[in-house]
Amino acid sequence: MGPLGELLQRSLTAFLVIIGSMGVAYILLRLSDKFHYAYVERQQSARAEGRPEPEERMFAEWALSTLSVVVAVAGASIAMYILTPETVIWLSVSTRNVLYLVLALPCLFLALFFYRLRRQFPFLYGAAEIVVAVLSIAVAISQLIEEASLAPLLLVLGGIYIFVRGMDNMDKGLPARMRHRWDIIFPSRDS
Repeated sequence: MGPLGELLQRSLTAFLVIIGSMGVAYILLRLSDKFHYAYVERQQSARAEGRPEPEERMFAEWALSTLSVVVAVAGASIAMYILTPETVIWLSVSTRNVLYLVLALPCLFLALFFYRLRRQFPFLYGAAEIVVAVLSIAVAISQLIEEASLAPLLLVLGGIYIFVRGMDNMDKGLPARMRHRWDIIFPSRDS
């Protein structure tokens, strides 16, 4: 098989991996929805019967949502690994640009998955943002030490911004039992 045939085979494999992982992630999100609707039903029946509402969402809902994101990220990562630079080098510039666009699509789906995760579990999403921020800042500082330029400094500032956004998302989804301590450590203008 020649280089073009190998490239086509790898491209098709990468495409199928992306489609398959997105399909599995979608199914996991649909299952998560079923658990969410069951939670909402329990809340409504508790209100109607005068019982205390359940405070915590089901672990299964969170686990399925998180697993869907992991599957989507894993699929995109595997597809990127399959299409190594050695195979992409055979493409013309215009074909490469189309390939980059096709590979960017899973990132858009990941963004939608993460947005959904942020809407359903803002505290956990905020905690994940803080982890990403700390890793980004560490990588940027290592680059800043190696070369004194503006780009790593901007990456540090970007990491700080992500950290603050993560704290804000954690604040929005903070469990009630932690609110008092949180407000003491991070008082707002209102308190």
